[in-house]
Amino acid sequence: MARADILYRAVGGEYHKTERIWRFEGGSTLKFRYLEADSDVNQYQGHQYQWIGFDELTSWPTDFCYLFMFSCARSPDGIPVRIRATGNPGMVGHLWVKNRFVDVASQGVVFKDGVTGISRVFIPARLEDNPYLYHTDYEQNLAALAPHLFKAFRWGDWEVLVGQVFQEFRRTSHVVRPFPLEPEWFRFASMDWGYAKPFSIGWWVVTGDGRVIRYKEWYGCETNQPNVGVRMEASEVARRSFEMSINEGCKDMVADRSCWNKQGLGRSVMQWFDDAGWNMLPSISDRLNGIHAVHDRLQTIGFDGQPMLLVFDTCQHWVRTVPVLVADPRNPEDVDTRMEDHAFDDTKYALLSDLSTRRVRRPERQRYRGGFHEDERLVAEYNPLAGIWAGSMAG
Repeated sequence: MARADILYRAVGGEYHKTERIWRFEGGSTLKFRYLEADSDVNQYQGHQYQWIGFDELTSWPTDFCYLFMFSCARSPDGIPVRIRATGNPGMVGHLWVKNRFVDVASQGVVFKDGVTGISRVFIPARLEDNPYLYHTDYEQNLAALAPHLFKAFRWGDWEVLVGQVFQEFRRTSHVVRPFPLEPEWFRFASMDWGYAKPFSIGWWVVTGDGRVIRYKEWYGCETNQPNVGVRMEASEVARRSFEMSINEGCKDMVADRSCWNKQGLGRSVMQWFDDAGWNMLPSISDRLNGIHAVHDRLQTIGFDGQPMLLVFDTCQHWVRTVPVLVADPRNPEDVDTRMEDHAFDDTKYALLSDLSTRRVRRPERQRYRGGFHEDERLVAEYNPLAGIWAGSMAG
């Protein structure tokens, strides 16, 4: 408001404090309004504006308010209509803003939506673009911040999150290309149920040395609407997910406890999955221990130098959503649940369950270079990233 007073009064604007409106010669107006909760958009229904501006767009947890205001951006008199927004990396809306603006095209390249025909563009702004700050000691002040904050604020790095929960995550280490899974490794599934919001089902394998690998997923969201569920009935999700599992010998699933609640006078989600063939197990309802379980697996390094939690790069929704989760501003120990946390929730259920520690006993004859060695006791382990068996004679 103070900045507006400096800018607009100098060009003849007159501010009306009660209405929070600037009025200019010729009749044009600039209104300052609030839009904090999703329900606040209802007060603008039926309005029309030729220019709509959002300050710090990443402070909105979802794109609902932003997209709703598109219905108010119109002009019956042919005046150009513009929607503009500013924002910094981080905060609760980082993911949807990044998906909408940063990832769709190169910086400064206009992207035209194939469905709506509306164009949008991401224009990066750095310290060099502000001559008033560039020649001050502002950069030195930023350098005093933590490294990830410096990268976000100084360079506008959208791969870095302010308040990122899983700062130990490294895409180069934790995300791998698919490789053959040994048939004796134990397999199970985990699910975070959703109808209006996406459901997330992850398929996991536990290796002989206890590493847990997410090798497949089914994420029930609408195309190009990441946090909107497909509204598929539980019976259909149960049937199709079991068909995706049975040939792999996977029949155990851990799911959120709400699946055991009956829907009105009908059946529970668990009953539909049980009928489809799944062996359903309720999850442990402990959010903080769930987060610690994910931290522990990401941080723990196995004998081969690789993390004890790996994710196949085909699990795109896990890779898209889990690493960018930020902390709840009211509880720094928890994840901000306003974000798209469904894949994280099913991961949490998986790692807190006894299924994640179940191992199949290795055969007495150890596999070596494509076969079995029967005469000497062989110490051998499979290196999944190298795709080879490595062994050494032990007596």
